[in-house]
Amino acid sequence: MEEIDQLILRHLRSTLNLESAQIAERWTGVYPSSKTTPCVIDAPDDATRLVLVTSGSGASTGFGIAHDVFNAW
Repeated sequence: MEEIDQLILRHLRSTLNLESAQIAERWTGVYPSSKTTPCVIDAPDDATRLVLVTSGSGASTGFGIAHDVFNAW
């Protein structure tokens, strides 16, 4: 992990011509998953929408789902 982090930082400093760049914080995510539905969309009230992609394809489908959710709102 540290070796990969240093490789990424070295490329970042080189690409952006930075004297220094350091990792300030790390985050490990836990992602929702479901065997029965690729997405959960809920409307707990008129002003709120809760959208979870449960299929592992959120980066690929997020903008399309957002478009549909906003159009239906």
